[in-house]
Amino acid sequence: MKILILTYRMAMGFGVDVVVGETARRFVKKGLDVTIGVIDQEPGVYADLNIRKLDSSNPVSKSFLIATDPDVIIIHTFPFFEQIDYLKDFAPVIFWEHGDPSPELQVDPGKSFLANEKLHKATNGYPKANGIISISEFIASEIGEFDSKIIYNGSEHIPLFEKQKKISGNNKLRVGVLNRIGPGENRYKGIERYENLIQAVHNQDSFQFCFAGRGREEDAQALISQNIEVRLNLSEEEKLEYLKGLDVFISFSLWEGFNLPLVEAARLGNVCLAFDTGAHPEVCPFVFENVESMAKFLDILATNNGLLNKYSKDALLFVSTKFNWDRAADQAFQYLREVYLRDTRVRNVSFMKRLNILYHFSMYYFYRLNLGITGSVKFLKEHGYRDFVLLLKRKIASIFFSLR
Repeated sequence: MKILILTYRMAMGFGVDVVVGETARRFVKKGLDVTIGVIDQEPGVYADLNIRKLDSSNPVSKSFLIATDPDVIIIHTFPFFEQIDYLKDFAPVIFWEHGDPSPELQVDPGKSFLANEKLHKATNGYPKANGIISISEFIASEIGEFDSKIIYNGSEHIPLFEKQKKISGNNKLRVGVLNRIGPGENRYKGIERYENLIQAVHNQDSFQFCFAGRGREEDAQALISQNIEVRLNLSEEEKLEYLKGLDVFISFSLWEGFNLPLVEAARLGNVCLAFDTGAHPEVCPFVFENVESMAKFLDILATNNGLLNKYSKDALLFVSTKFNWDRAADQAFQYLREVYLRDTRVRNVSFMKRLNILYHFSMYYFYRLNLGITGSVKFLKEHGYRDFVLLLKRKIASIFFSLR
């Protein structure tokens, strides 16, 4: 199967790009032919993948699509959503939806752009897409009436790092943030709340507050003036070392479709905190209504070494169990195969592509059969023969009534 993935960029520091890269790598391992089309590309980022830089004035030209000959097209970002009518002439199109921040959290021109993007997807995108993947239940709820397949992001692109923290004497609790900084980011990333948190903790001398992210030094002056340890534009290796050196990681973001940095920080042994908004309750065990409640929690951690270490291990176990790229890629592949079989226009394809469809049809239903057998055996072991027969009767009855 040939997969064409369309996304604005492949660069370091963007969660969408990690999702594209990690799932594409696993698609390739499954034997799929994957091409990633981008407008902007940072050298060396996912260099093992087939990434094609496209002409920004005509990114998906007819000649490019004919040469790529995709069986399924996956769209992750603008400007490709707007071209769904054109793209559907070549293959079924799936939106991999990461969501868009509320326009009210942005300043113009970003505010107007997001409002138009949301309106376009709701009126001309989702209704026409052959399928939609949502990265969280929150994103699925934002899509509203349109059905989507929820597939969580993974986490194992970051190594597991379990650590023990001993708080004694002058050893301060290191509290850190990681995100982009600048006029277009600060409002929705909630940067000003970092300053509020510092003022709200009981004893500032118990903490070393840190910040790392992409941006300009002039945009970080307000943080520097608060005696926050600031590091900008780190390499991937430097970012990992920064996260390993923390004890507590905080996201002040007021909107997130997933929040991959929270998951990354937890895998590196940090207790992670966030506001109760967006997808945070799905990805973070510790969410708070306001800065004051978060500050009280930090005060407790600063004086309780045992609790800090327990919550660190709990966070690591939570993300490593729940968020797995292999599982995400497998779920996505089965969904792609389902859409491909359902929506490919057989009358317009070659004999070889018809054979390809037959192969995937057989493999997809073998997968569904295997899933059913495995689930039945597990149910029998856990609940016994009698409950299994009752369940079977209910299933048969529901199928019968659905056919009437």
